[in-house]
Amino acid sequence: MAYLDTSIVLPYYSPEKLSGRVENIILNDADPAISTLTAVEVASALSRKIREKSISSENAEMIWEQFTFHRKNDYYRILPVGIHHYSLAAEYILQFKTSLRTLDALHLAVASDSSLPVVTCDKQLHQAAKKLHLPCTLVK
Repeated sequence: MAYLDTSIVLPYYSPEKLSGRVENIILNDADPAISTLTAVEVASALSRKIREKSISSENAEMIWEQFTFHRKNDYYRILPVGIHHYSLAAEYILQFKTSLRTLDALHLAVASDSSLPVVTCDKQLHQAAKKLHLPCTLVK
């Protein structure tokens, strides 16, 4: 089991350069985990793709429906983001040795709290995780 950040989840539903690799990772993980934060980030990414005109609103709605169906039907283990995750994320950021962004720090906190390795396509998140000595795999 691994924790999948949004950069892994989105290409599974919306065709991107790494979609094939991401699909293999998700389908071969017996119990992939995401957090409640992931849904908000997927919604934001779909909205951005519509604004950039890289997908239509109809396509975005179909992607959202499929993602929602998977979340509701236990395709993923959904990990809640709790108050303690915000504190842990702040601790990571306050080490001042990474360029860790707020939401990425929350992803790392949720994964770490559940003793899960992170799988990501985000190079900056991967670098931060390594500097914090957190298990993380970069898909490229």
